[in-house]
Amino acid sequence: MGVDSGPRPRLRGLARDFTAPALLLVAFFAVYVLVSFGLSVLRLEEFSTSNWDLGIFQQSLWASYHGHPLYEAGDWESYGSLSLLQVHPAFSLLLVVPFYAVYPSPYTLFAIQSVVAGAAAFPIYQIGLRTIGRPWPALGLAGLYLVSAPVLAANAYDFHLEAFLPLEISLLFLLWLSNRYYLGVLVAAIALLTLEVVPFLVAFLALYFAIPPLRTTAREIRTRLQGPAGGLRALWEWGVPAANNWLARRSTRWSVGLFLAAIVSYPLIRGVEWFVLPLILPGAPNLAAGIALVPTKAPGLGLALSWSTSSLTNKLEFWLLMVALFGFLPLFAPRVLLLQFPWFVFTLQSNLTAWSTLGFQYTFVAVAPLAIASVYGYPRAKQFVGRVAAFLKRQIARWRPVRSRGPTPRSHLSRWNRVRPRIASSAFLVIVAVILVSTNLAVGPLNPAKQVAAGPIPGYVVQYHPMPGFQNVVTAAALIPGSADVVASSNLFPLVANDLNAYALLWVPMPPGQMPFDFQHPPQFAFLATNQLFAVPGWLSGNLHRGDFGLLAVVWIAPPGAVFLYELGYEGPTSVIGPI
Repeated sequence: MGVDSGPRPRLRGLARDFTAPALLLVAFFAVYVLVSFGLSVLRLEEFSTSNWDLGIFQQSLWASYHGHPLYEAGDWESYGSLSLLQVHPAFSLLLVVPFYAVYPSPYTLFAIQSVVAGAAAFPIYQIGLRTIGRPWPALGLAGLYLVSAPVLAANAYDFHLEAFLPLEISLLFLLWLSNRYYLGVLVAAIALLTLEVVPFLVAFLALYFAIPPLRTTAREIRTRLQGPAGGLRALWEWGVPAANNWLARRSTRWSVGLFLAAIVSYPLIRGVEWFVLPLILPGAPNLAAGIALVPTKAPGLGLALSWSTSSLTNKLEFWLLMVALFGFLPLFAPRVLLLQFPWFVFTLQSNLTAWSTLGFQYTFVAVAPLAIASVYGYPRAKQFVGRVAAFLKRQIARWRPVRSRGPTPRSHLSRWNRVRPRIASSAFLVIVAVILVSTNLAVGPLNPAKQVAAGPIPGYVVQYHPMPGFQNVVTAAALIPGSADVVASSNLFPLVANDLNAYALLWVPMPPGQMPFDFQHPPQFAFLATNQLFAVPGWLSGNLHRGDFGLLAVVWIAPPGAVFLYELGYEGPTSVIGPI
């Protein structure tokens, strides 16, 4: 009994070949960071980002070192939440605050997200070294993670907490696999304080290490039952010592402890989120109109059963695509897919299609278990392909006509017979790698055919050549003083998010649920984009038409159309920024 960790490393080859693959992995990681960072910057400069989910993280980090822990106006407007912590148990996000304080910009978040998401390739590579025993296959599987469409598409969509999960889950798996439990507990604690789904992922990871391989256990049970002296007594005589040995193992004790801690952490974290934080968090920074607001976000688990045939078919197609993008390798390691089980079931039962749509941030939740399962599935897939090749070779030899041949030099023939299988195997792996890389690039956001100016899937809303005007809009935003009351269009909000008194409109034709402004108490500034004027609430448009606001600046040519900056009571000339 014990954890199925695959074949042991071949240390002789490992010592010789480690340097080149490791350096290549660093190079792959650097390319991933540059490419994913570039995609994020393009989306920002095309104004495809928004308050959700870039602006809320900017404002929450800015507010954290100004006395309001992870406060952001988006969820306050919608649900009355006084902190992002009331929406997600994102305590680990506080570790990002010092970095954002040094350079408070969306570029900081893009860089952090790209580095963190790409860094998961390193523990995946180390898992491959321990499991496969050779660095080059481990490098290929880590590289497959970096080039996978689910990772690139999710990374391109603003900034999200889910981006931390691949590194946290893969690193925790590696540490548990290496019996480095104390450091693993630290990583688990950080992961549990990242997102509410993590306790379930960690619990099933612990189950993987705690439960003996079912195939081995079933074989032992069958042997005891069917042996010469078989029967329940023989099974009992074997099972009791085996169970005692299993419980006595250090890995079992740590894994069971991790499982219990993960299960207990969920209600504790939710209790703090729902009942403790509202009592200790400071109020919203600005209540200009003196409006009394009550939190409207009710506690829930996100469970909404939707087992209709069409919905279920679409979800299964999504999971089939996810497995296919990893070369179907995870299917060769079904036991490792235990890590994926809670998220798989959650996506099946939910009626929210974003959970199971390529291009949203939620694919980050799925990629780490799939990548780890690919590592474990690789040796078995290779054995399967070898058996199929041997079968086909026998069938071809069976039907090949026998021809008389002259004598062939023995030494030359034996040398060729030794080299030919290696060449064929290497060529086959190269072809498969090229197919997988090409497929992921074709499905992902780097495919020019998927470059669109607008669309329903945010991770693909990106163009290689954005319309000019971004810097002009940044110049207009700089005219707003710090800490000023400002209401901005959702796609402009990231430019004013470093302000405790900034509020965002929605990206749909409806007003936010609540704001500290009304017709009698308007904000000091209104920062509006033409392509989202439909979201301007009636009280604000009424103030604009009545002439209470003056047009401080305008950018006529920009990706979101003309951009207008209004100031309450302004009567001076309008600054035209950029060409007309």
